[in-house]
Amino acid sequence: MTHTVREARMLCDNDECGCAFVVQIIAVRFVVRGMTPNPALHLPVGKWREPANDDVPPTPANDDKVADELVSG
Repeated sequence: MTHTVREARMLCDNDECGCAFVVQIIAVRFVVRGMTPNPALHLPVGKWREPANDDVPPTPANDDKVADELVSG
């Protein structure tokens, strides 16, 4: 379709369903630049996986000090 967008056909893995659909795959950044770069392609260079905003586990709702005292007795 374009230099950064491709389409792929997908099939539902439930044999009883039989649904088929098309997905679009979009390139958002380079992890490693190729040996023959396309001068028309302008993508930022980034890490393999940058953490999302919600990748950090949430702080427990309970008080850790109270929980430790209950466990240690």
